Amino acid sequence: MHRAAITGTVLTVGAFAGVLAILRHLASAALQGAPLEEVCPGWAGFCVENGMWWWERGQVLPGLTIALLALPTVTGCLVGAAVFARDQERGTDILLQTQGLSARRWWVARMLVIAAPVALLFAALGALARSTFDAAFESMSEPMRTPGFEITGPVLAGYFLLALGLTAAAGAWTHHTPAAITLGLVGAVAVVLAVGTWVRPHYQAPLTTTVPITAAETWSADRPMPPDWILDDVYVDPRGGLVTASQITCDGQTSADWQRCFSEQVVAQRLVYQPADRWLRFQLTELALTTVIGLGAAVLGFRRSRGAR
Repeated sequence: MHRAAITGTVLTVGAFAGVLAILRHLASAALQGAPLEEVCPGWAGFCVENGMWWWERGQVLPGLTIALLALPTVTGCLVGAAVFARDQERGTDILLQTQGLSARRWWVARMLVIAAPVALLFAALGALARSTFDAAFESMSEPMRTPGFEITGPVLAGYFLLALGLTAAAGAWTHHTPAAITLGLVGAVAVVLAVGTWVRPHYQAPLTTTVPITAAETWSADRPMPPDWILDDVYVDPRGGLVTASQITCDGQTSADWQRCFSEQVVAQRLVYQPADRWLRFQLTELALTTVIGLGAAVLGFRRSRGAR
């Protein structure tokens, strides 16, 4: 069972990495101005349509996003079930202990021999995903925001370890593999959502900038733009008060009249944001956080398993 789970994981991650590598190669060639026949040999008619490459339209980006969101978490749950929960349900861990293998060695060996190499695979997959998205979806990619942050970079390894640890802990408490998978999956998704919503924006103090607005130039070049992560976006009226976009009434105007109306109601825009150059620091922070939570859950499961025996 362990061998099948690991083999399936390696093949799945390898196949997905192959898809990303091919897409990255084609997109990089297109960006470098390679001939159409080289980018899309034999199917040039489908390759570009209405000025868009095939990977920029349709369901390519949503499909990759869903797959990369699900892969580390689902894999972590399945590996955690195969390596920990199933053995505890069947009492295999007790059999091994009667043969001189301590419970601590049983848990540590599986973490080091099985979990760590797979986590490294996911870290490599995340790095490949980031370079692929930068090449193929540069205009649509926002790596600091959900879901762009969760599908690129080394944090994929953290999500895998988080799901594995929670599933292992659930298996130690329930001794029921399907229940462990369900609890591990629900717990991992809840943690990732909570971290992305309430914790990640505060990994580092956000920056605040106030951009003046004039009728001649409504949008300033100094205004933070994606891939920066805009956390808050409000306007400043002539009296110094803060107003939201929904409170500004300039409907039904021509472009020139709209700009004049807009500049009469607001004099500046205040933005609170996380700059895009903090991406790697945020990735490593979230990798450490989710890994600690996952390993902490695994330790609790180990203590529960040892106490219950």
